[in-house]
Amino acid sequence: MASPLRTLRRSSSVLTEAAGMVLKLDAARWWKLDETFLDLLRRRTAIEAMLADAAGKEIADAHVSEPARVQNKIIHDCLEGEDRVEVEGFVPRYMRFPIGQCDP
Repeated sequence: MASPLRTLRRSSSVLTEAAGMVLKLDAARWWKLDETFLDLLRRRTAIEAMLADAAGKEIADAHVSEPARVQNKIIHDCLEGEDRVEVEGFVPRYMRFPIGQCDP
């Protein structure tokens, strides 16, 4: 049996996603990934997924064994256009509607 808190969390998530899709929210209009966000990012699977989104699967696969700080630097460079093709309007999957995950 699901706990009341788990049920509430699940229903609020569904409502949040539905509201975001109806209102056509676009986080890229008001949010930009910055150094602080990258410094606080800890989960390796999330970093690798964001690297693949920002730099492409080929680059992400080539740097899969690199430390998180190196992967974060590549993400930063892609978003700022430093020595890489600049990616504009990037937001993590979980800030888009419909909501996605940064874990496989």
